[in-house]
Amino acid sequence: MEIGTIYRFGTFAIDPATRTLTKDGVVVPVAPRTFDLLVALAGSDGRLLTKNELLRTVWGDVNVEEASLAFQISTIRKLLGEEGSGCIETVPKHGYRFVAAAPKSSPVPFLPAEGSFRIGTPGLLFAAFGVLMAIGLILTAMVKWNGAPTVPRTLPLTAYPGTEITPGISPDGSQVAFAWQGEPAKDLDIYLLSIGQGSPVPLTRDPHPETNPTWSPDGEWIAFCRGGGEVVLLSARGSGAERVITRPSRTMKPACTADSGLSWLPTSDAVMVAGHSPGRSRAIFKVPLQGGEAVAVTAPLAGTYGDMMPRVSPDGRHLVFLRAPNLIPISATVQLLPLHRDGTPAGPPEPLLATADPANTFAGKSPPSDLEWHPRRNEVLMTGRGSLWGVSIAPLAGTRLYPIAGQTPGPFAISHDGERMVFATGSADLDLWRLPGPASAAMNRATAGAGKPFLVSTRLDTNPQYSPDGKRVAFTSDRSGKLEIWVADADKSNANQLTQQAGWLGSPRWSPDGRFIAYDVVEGAAGKGDIFVIPATGGPARRITAESTHEHVPGWSRDGRWIYYESDASGSMQLWKSEFPSGRSLQVTTEGGAAPYESPDGRWVYYSKRSAHGIWRRPVEGGPEETVVTGAARSMAWGTYDRGGCFLDFDERNATLKCFPFPSGPLSSIVKFPNEGHVRAVGGPGFGVSPDGRWVLYTGVGREYSDLALITNFASLRPQ
Repeated sequence: MEIGTIYRFGTFAIDPATRTLTKDGVVVPVAPRTFDLLVALAGSDGRLLTKNELLRTVWGDVNVEEASLAFQISTIRKLLGEEGSGCIETVPKHGYRFVAAAPKSSPVPFLPAEGSFRIGTPGLLFAAFGVLMAIGLILTAMVKWNGAPTVPRTLPLTAYPGTEITPGISPDGSQVAFAWQGEPAKDLDIYLLSIGQGSPVPLTRDPHPETNPTWSPDGEWIAFCRGGGEVVLLSARGSGAERVITRPSRTMKPACTADSGLSWLPTSDAVMVAGHSPGRSRAIFKVPLQGGEAVAVTAPLAGTYGDMMPRVSPDGRHLVFLRAPNLIPISATVQLLPLHRDGTPAGPPEPLLATADPANTFAGKSPPSDLEWHPRRNEVLMTGRGSLWGVSIAPLAGTRLYPIAGQTPGPFAISHDGERMVFATGSADLDLWRLPGPASAAMNRATAGAGKPFLVSTRLDTNPQYSPDGKRVAFTSDRSGKLEIWVADADKSNANQLTQQAGWLGSPRWSPDGRFIAYDVVEGAAGKGDIFVIPATGGPARRITAESTHEHVPGWSRDGRWIYYESDASGSMQLWKSEFPSGRSLQVTTEGGAAPYESPDGRWVYYSKRSAHGIWRRPVEGGPEETVVTGAARSMAWGTYDRGGCFLDFDERNATLKCFPFPSGPLSSIVKFPNEGHVRAVGGPGFGVSPDGRWVLYTGVGREYSDLALITNFASLRPQ
């Protein structure tokens, strides 16, 4: 191949020097390995290339099967479409021949010298007629090749029972991998669906839940997340054994949740994944496929929820991700990080929407539910607030709305050519559920699924707390359009909105005399939390904390003089307390603390921790910390009653209600919910126990579904 050679066939042109494939002058995105194979074929002068020759030329010393070559040939044919797919001839049992391309330089048009000849009026009319005829022939050919004018179409892709989530689409747009339960009460597995061809095929059958299947840029591998903290690699053809590329270690545990996600580097030799380091906030790590230590590429502030949802740009020069500035994921913002070619940071991250969101599309509202890069434009696409949005980063421009009529898109993926987008769409109706508590006569007869809907609406209802006399319930709801504090009678009647305040409100806690309710508010671009108090009958709210730090999840002392809360005022999340109403503040713990409750006798403060699983206590007057419960997972969802405490203990598949007596004692399991029993602890500690211990309230899912939808001709979708 000579330097500067360009291979042209039909409306296509291949430029090996710039590694670009164009159609009618428009660049067509091609994965690196696919492009190398295309160049090898186009530069063969029409001779037969054997399979072994192509494998050596394109893959070098990497040992791959012939199936990888067949897959890439299929990818090229789909990439070239009807016009160019016939250029590749298969010679059975031997190899392939490229029969169309010829090396050419850019053509120089022939122009007659000035004055060499002149067209008179009759000749001009004849020439014009000829031009019109040529245009007509071209348009006819275009219609023949491409069919009707391309317009975006949204089509249902799946409608299976249960939930289909976290879709990933193959680079050529022909296949979709996704997580699906397969049947009710079954763990999530990874399935593969060929678009328009039959039923999905299971790729995994592991007892742990699996999510976030993501295709490598060369289309050969699918990486996915497995519950317990493993990132797993599987052949995209479903053949061969799977390979775990990272698992929990001393330095990092992958955060394998549905909102974390994975992202490949363009070189297909490493992935970006959200993970935890011991004692640190969640960060983004680069994980090499061929072994080696995971390396952190982001460094969130200590005491925050941290970073999640990494997405590497197609050219590998940028990474976008979500960063929570406090312990509340709902306050996360979109960050843009420049990268070197090897995936290491080339500078500090900057907020993407800080100057690009003049309409406040996301400012002070829920963060995007998913992020992806547009494969054809230097633009970040995001779903949220019921729509699809885009932000151009070169130059930085404001959010633009992409209309998707009649759909509420969630997690999504786009094929490399930009022609197909697949997204999950559905809903989960979160309500307050109730079941018999530790002091109920029915407690020993409680069985799996014993909980029943208690306070129900079509909006989010969570964070329930009984009043001291057990006659009322305070809770958080977005029935008014945003999260506010509501109060209802214990018989479910008379639900009324108590607050009307900017920010996200949560974690209501009654004062011992039932006259006031303390709660936390997350507000402002920095997502700072503060503690407020409002009369239980309504009225103006009083701010208790006004520091520049983060304060969350209040709790009252038994005499009503103090309000406990977690705060990072000392540099790490500890328990503090402020005198009510003066606001005088004191630090309570030095080893972490959250979700505080004082014991009925007022001698002890019991609490959980964000940084560890369990429940602890220390004397109100000061003294060493004591462990009450060890290993209780997600113990933000816990509460006390007059004789002890209860909490929801989660493993990877189940939730169990467990209780212990004061001051401490053996645990008793009250009820076990299979497959998490539709139990959720979102937006705060979604759990409460009645003062007499007869009832337990928790956040449950009334109806949950998620299906996949497909947008064809996505590249022609234009923003409003």
